[in-house]
Amino acid sequence: AINLSLFIALMACGGPTTASETRFQAAKASSVGIATEIEFVASDGTITGPNASNSGWVRFTLKNNSSAVANMALVNLGSGNSLESFSSHVSKNKMLPDWAYPSSGIADTSPGSTANVTLMMDAGKYAIVRYESAENGSSYPVSTGILPFTVTQSDAVTEEPIATVIVRMQDIGVVINPVKQAGKTLAAPIKEGKHILRITNEDDVVHELKFRDMDDGVSPDEDPMWVKQRGCFIDQIKLQKDMKTAGGGQHVRLGPACDDNDEPLSPNQPPVNSTSAGGVMGLAPGKTAYFVTELNAGYYYIYSTLPNAETGKPDFLHDFIQEFIVSR
Repeated sequence: AINLSLFIALMACGGPTTASETRFQAAKASSVGIATEIEFVASDGTITGPNASNSGWVRFTLKNNSSAVANMALVNLGSGNSLESFSSHVSKNKMLPDWAYPSSGIADTSPGSTANVTLMMDAGKYAIVRYESAENGSSYPVSTGILPFTVTQSDAVTEEPIATVIVRMQDIGVVINPVKQAGKTLAAPIKEGKHILRITNEDDVVHELKFRDMDDGVSPDEDPMWVKQRGCFIDQIKLQKDMKTAGGGQHVRLGPACDDNDEPLSPNQPPVNSTSAGGVMGLAPGKTAYFVTELNAGYYYIYSTLPNAETGKPDFLHDFIQEFIVSR
C-alpha cells in the first residue's frame, strides 16, 4: 500500500539568548503579523462572511455558532471555470474537479469556538466549501452552502507571520520533534501557551492537518479502537518499556486495534474523548499556511480525513495520524 503519511518536524525558531530577545519573540508570537483579517461565521449548515479580499497574506477566522463541528475550505476555481460548474461537479461526484486547486482553509472547529488560518492569497476566483464525513470516516465536499469568493490583485504590502513552530508534511512517515534551533534536536515536548504554527506541504499530493485536544488525563490510545505504534501487531508491553526508557516517548504513531482474529479494525473516526481544535484543510503541494492557537498542556493528535487515493478509506487509517505532547 502506498504510504500517504506525513513527516512533521516541530521547531521552536531561533532560540533567544537574552532577556530582550525573549521579550521580542514573545511579542512577535502574540501578533499574527498581517495586514488583512476577515471573519466568517458558521451556523447550522451554512457559512456567512465577506465575498472578497485583496491579494497577499490574509488571516481568515471562523466563529462556530452552530451545534456541530464546522470547517471551511477555499478552492481556487482557475481560469474560465464557474461556481455553478464547480457546484454541479461536487454535487454529482462528492469530490473536487481536477481543475479546482485546493487552497487550504480552517479545519474542524468545535461549537462555540473560533479558529483561524493565514494564507498567501493569489488573485482569482474561489469557492468556499464545507466538508462532511462519509460513513467510513473519510471527508468529502458538499454542494450546499458554497460561497463565491474573489481575490483582487493589490500592491499593498502584507506581512507574513513569524512562526514559533515549524510543521513540515512529507510522505516519509510521522515524526514529531521539537527543536530548540536549527540543527540541534531537543527531546522535549512543546511548551503550553500561544503558538504560531507554520505548516508547509512538502509532498507531491494534497494534505490536510486537523488538531484534536485530548480530554484531561486521557491518552489517544485509551480508545479501544486504537493502540500505539501503528496497531496491534506491535508488542505493546515491550513498547511501553521502551517508551519509559526513552523518557516518555513523544514519537509515537497510533494504529487501529485488532479483532479476535488478529485482523486490524477499521475505525470510522480518530480517537474519542477529545475536542476539535482547528488546523488546516487541504493544502496543495508546495504551499504554506499559518495556524495561530493556544496549546493546552496534555495530549494532542493530528490527522487527516481525506480519502486515500488507493483505498478510499480515510488517511488516518494509512498512518496519517500522530500524537504529540504539550508540557507545562
